[in-house]
Amino acid sequence: MPSPDQTACRSPTSIEPVRSLSLLLAGGAALFMACSSSDDQPVVGPVDCPPTSTLSWDNFGGPFFLNWCTGCHSSALGPGARQNAPLGVNFDQIEGIRVHKDAIDERAVHDTLMPPAGGPNTEQRRLLGEWLACGAPGEPKSLSATGPSDVPPAPTGSCAQRREPLPASLLPRCSAATFACVMNCAAAADPDACGDACTAGDTTPPGNYYGYPVNCSTCRVLQLLACGERSGCHDPIAAALCCSDAKCPPGSPEGCGETRCPAEFRALGLCLGYAADECVSYSSADVSSCFAH
Repeated sequence: MPSPDQTACRSPTSIEPVRSLSLLLAGGAALFMACSSSDDQPVVGPVDCPPTSTLSWDNFGGPFFLNWCTGCHSSALGPGARQNAPLGVNFDQIEGIRVHKDAIDERAVHDTLMPPAGGPNTEQRRLLGEWLACGAPGEPKSLSATGPSDVPPAPTGSCAQRREPLPASLLPRCSAATFACVMNCAAAADPDACGDACTAGDTTPPGNYYGYPVNCSTCRVLQLLACGERSGCHDPIAAALCCSDAKCPPGSPEGCGETRCPAEFRALGLCLGYAADECVSYSSADVSSCFAH
């Protein structure tokens, strides 16, 4: 069980915004697959920089290159560890990306030559093209092994405290039948809606966590956030939840956080997809623990 000084981050007011994450993360089959799937789709055509673009090094460029590129294109790698990537062509710092942005655009946006083993899907490549077309904006900084800090400055308060895994006494909160239902959603026309319907229909009684009822849907999301905390996504988690706290008072419609805090929730989704992709899966230890097997 969490210690008493962790109860603030589990109060009803600070957990309530977590429920709105279900629109972005719950069900999740489509998002979860997109985070790590190969690209068999058409390449991207010309991409302009829209005036409303919010992409930056922190919320897109850093996570993208950390996930797809720095395994070969890193200044920390010697000649024998680069899989034939040219020496001096390094993408662990934004300056190196800017120097080579035209070549990156040609080979990774308008073609699928890079990465050579496949990886980003069409939408991820389009976002890369948008970020490059906007001049690869962001403050110069190197990537760390745990990923960038996505949404500076980090907020403070109970909404910014670490999300800890639910205690074993509250698990599982979903039935084995619900897990089977979710697994079958991969073939559905709308996997997200299918997954949401599976968990929303679960009849397992909710558990009580510091006065807040944890049902099948909220268990899944809370466990995902706890996994994200351990994987370097604390700042974007805190930023999204604190923004939602500030802009979505009790009684706000579902999805208020994503509507009123689009940049923060985009950064959260990117961090979970790129830096913490092991968390966004029903087979991960955290999320799977919500289900009886």
